[in-house]
Amino acid sequence: MVEERGRHYIGGAWLGDAPHGLMPVENPSDGVVFAQAPYGSAELASQAVLAARHAFESTQWASNPRLRATALLTFADELEHRADEIAELLSRESGIGHLHGTEAMNDFLEIKHIYYESGE
Repeated sequence: MVEERGRHYIGGAWLGDAPHGLMPVENPSDGVVFAQAPYGSAELASQAVLAARHAFESTQWASNPRLRATALLTFADELEHRADEIAELLSRESGIGHLHGTEAMNDFLEIKHIYYESGE
């Protein structure tokens, strides 16, 4: 089964389509396409940068460390909650076994570091 995963998230909203089409995501160990993901573009990247700048300048993000810490904690909690799912995707995307995918996820995501940076 091929899943369509992810959309672009820009300016606080998920884009409803893939304006540049979808790319196949293939497991390199067996060549099986297991998902599709939207292509990005320079235009979408520019939109994201402008949206981030606007959020930085028009909200309390820059001046409120507690707001940033809360966002980091929410992010770390979600990563922990979805750790098995993320490890499975990393395993399939890279063509390595699930155990190595779990190790890679822990090394790559460093969830403990996110909690540390949030002040918790």
